[in-house]
Amino acid sequence: MTGYAQQYGWKDSLLDPMYQSGTLNGKLYSLPNSVSTYGVFYNKKVLAQLGVQPPTTFAELTAAMDKAKAAGLYASVTGNKGWKPVNLDYASIFLNHDAGPGPVYQAVKGTIPWTDPALAKAVDDSAAFYKSGYLAGKDYSNLNFDQSMQLLSAGKSPFFFAPTLAFQFATDYFNDAAKNTDDLGFVAFPNVNSSLASPIYTLGTTAALSINASSANKDGAAEVINFMMSQAFFTAMTKTWPGY
Repeated sequence: MTGYAQQYGWKDSLLDPMYQSGTLNGKLYSLPNSVSTYGVFYNKKVLAQLGVQPPTTFAELTAAMDKAKAAGLYASVTGNKGWKPVNLDYASIFLNHDAGPGPVYQAVKGTIPWTDPALAKAVDDSAAFYKSGYLAGKDYSNLNFDQSMQLLSAGKSPFFFAPTLAFQFATDYFNDAAKNTDDLGFVAFPNVNSSLASPIYTLGTTAALSINASSANKDGAAEVINFMMSQAFFTAMTKTWPGY
């Protein structure tokens, strides 16, 4: 797709990390369909009831979740029902906010093993976080993102840790009809490792757009992808499919 990138100017019009995610040895093979980052969706009203502020440190986060559990709420809501790769969201959060982006990047490049002590610690810490009941407790396997956002809006938990693609569910429950649009907030996930620079926003994408090498109409496919890469398309799409 390198020739089409030059024809349509994709390298100049897209965020460089997103453009580079589809390249290998300087050649473009795919373009991302979205940009997403991990963070903390929170219910402002629930935080006020618990007497806490949006967390800026990991200690503040866990203290708020402990308060929520003591009040009979979920520490946070989330779950992998129907989509087991949700597990990767929380693995990524801990790898980047505990081990740090540097070791993760080195592991992806192959310059250090995934068994590196910093990465191993992050995995162990994520397991401890889960076993503490901080991820929807015993209901992790019984909830999906849509149900989690509904529970968040209903005041059943102060937090929902998720990628920003979850905004697609937020509009169903935080809206003018429910008169609660001001209750929803979003902040970066606090660093587990306090020595890391803060905040960290891990960029990712949910899918990639490519052109089949055997396609009989590569030019037409490239034209469609170019249309999808336009600001006009993004703006119109976000109105009906927020989060992507």
